Amino acid sequence: MHDPVSLRQVPSGAWQQSERLQTAVGKTRTGTCRATGLHLSIRPLQDAHSIADEWAALAKRALTANIFYEPEFALPARLPFGDGVQVLAIHADASRGAPLLGVWPFEQPRFRWGVPLGVLAGWRHPFAASGVPLIDRDRAREAVSALLNVSLTFPDLPARALLPLIPDEGPFADVLAKLQGDLRLREARGERHDRAFLTPGNAGEPLGHLSSGSRSKLRQEHRRLEKEGPITLHSVENSEGLAAALKTYLDLEAKGWKGRAGTAIPSSPAETEFMRGVTRNLGAQGRVRIDELKLGERVIASSITYRNGSSAWYAKISFDEEFAKNSPGSQLVIKVTEAMNADPSLTFVDSCAPPLHPLMRRFWPERIKISDRMIELAKGDAMFPLAARLEQERSKLRDRVYAARKWIKARRGEA
Repeated sequence: MHDPVSLRQVPSGAWQQSERLQTAVGKTRTGTCRATGLHLSIRPLQDAHSIADEWAALAKRALTANIFYEPEFALPARLPFGDGVQVLAIHADASRGAPLLGVWPFEQPRFRWGVPLGVLAGWRHPFAASGVPLIDRDRAREAVSALLNVSLTFPDLPARALLPLIPDEGPFADVLAKLQGDLRLREARGERHDRAFLTPGNAGEPLGHLSSGSRSKLRQEHRRLEKEGPITLHSVENSEGLAAALKTYLDLEAKGWKGRAGTAIPSSPAETEFMRGVTRNLGAQGRVRIDELKLGERVIASSITYRNGSSAWYAKISFDEEFAKNSPGSQLVIKVTEAMNADPSLTFVDSCAPPLHPLMRRFWPERIKISDRMIELAKGDAMFPLAARLEQERSKLRDRVYAARKWIKARRGEA
């Protein structure tokens, strides 16, 4: 739980910050990439509000959209998760007003594997489902090349980078692969998994791919709920209603198992303020929606969806455990999926689900492959084989711990 004393309470501010973070890292550094001529700067995340407007403009023309690295999301996220995070900004040149071509938030842990072998690690936190840098689509090759040359521009930086949660296919993956081939840079992949996604309009009826038994069970659950009152989907997108809908969402989470475990968002003042900030920022632009499944006037499940143009991220679901036997979360996903399928402005929706999460895999059969990528940077890395091996072993250890926890829970259930 985050210490509330460390928080600066500025509820109306768009870019809130923690006093603790204000002195976390050093000042802005600048340099010119010799390979591309582009201007690079590295600044603390808490100072990145100075480029917020051009950063937001870059997000609209990004090669691959990533809501989690947009300023409306990333700057509020610094409150609970921003210690030590820095932002690499890539500009066309050093002149005032030069176009911003790339943004990459990263950390620089010295002991990722328990040894003093540094790495530039793309920013990853529990609310971020993608680590793809924001890159100008029209100058993508130059911008990605500058990123790969960052440790030549700033020689004190490590010679390797870790990009988390990168799709195995897509525009960014294609540009990166081409440059890695041209520069003969090595890569190792870890933390591989696939994630459910939705192509609205092509998905068909949400229950169509399920077994007849599963469809029958879900319909029975819906009928049981209907006996207590009408079931409706209520969608909130206006700024005035979002604050109240977010409070309802948070209240549901606090009442559930996460609340009992102390991991619900309301258990942390910093995470609560972060969610309020994101909802305010995106809500003011019409880019967030909270969907509520109502039983009469009572909300029994709630979910949050973020948007950037034709892309969306179905990021969070909470539900009232009093109705758990009738699967309110599943009933909500079915209705939200129907609404997304009917929205002609949507072309891709990321489920944001963690590996092997059963709910979204059940209803969205399409899959995108995701992996963490350990990448050798352009100045060369004599220690890359060791770093890659350590990262892969770290992934295996995490898998074994996950399997052990699952086995222990199963055993307790039997007992």
